[in-house]
Amino acid sequence: MSTAASLDSVLDREVLPKRLNPPRRKIGKVSAYGAYDANSCYTALKGKGVIPVSSPRKNAVYWEIGPKHNQAVKALKNEQLEE
Repeated sequence: MSTAASLDSVLDREVLPKRLNPPRRKIGKVSAYGAYDANSCYTALKGKGVIPVSSPRKNAVYWEIGPKHNQAVKALKNEQLEE
């Protein structure tokens, strides 16, 4: 578990990559809410060998690279997934 405090002007997705350096223990999976549904977060997590698990934002769009993300966006748009 990790926490961080930041200014209102700092986006959650900007803080996540910094929270991964340096980890005291191996991180296997990160669960997060829609604010972390950003390509930069997925890239940072995958770069550390971490499985990203986050729900898409309500205004999420399909990504060129990201089949799991795209499946979640499709489910959200078809009202099969709660925000």
